[in-house]
Amino acid sequence: MKDQMAMTLRKLRLSGAAQTLDVRLQEARGNSLSHEEFFELVLQDELNIRKDRMIRRRVSEDARGLQLGLQSVHQEETDL
Repeated sequence: MKDQMAMTLRKLRLSGAAQTLDVRLQEARGNSLSHEEFFELVLQDELNIRKDRMIRRRVSEDARGLQLGLQSVHQEETDL
């Protein structure tokens, strides 16, 4: 069942939730979480992972832009 749930989450493009599923299932059992509480935690995991990915992507894009800008400046100095 757990493997089927993880596969379904990935098909729905919820890979962040799929990554934390095992931990959240254990937490739900250990703390007697309601279905609503469990689902909220899984959704929050997905949102957090998406936010982290977006930040990493933007930082990477900014770094590449800065590198290209520096290369351009260096090329201009070389051309002088």
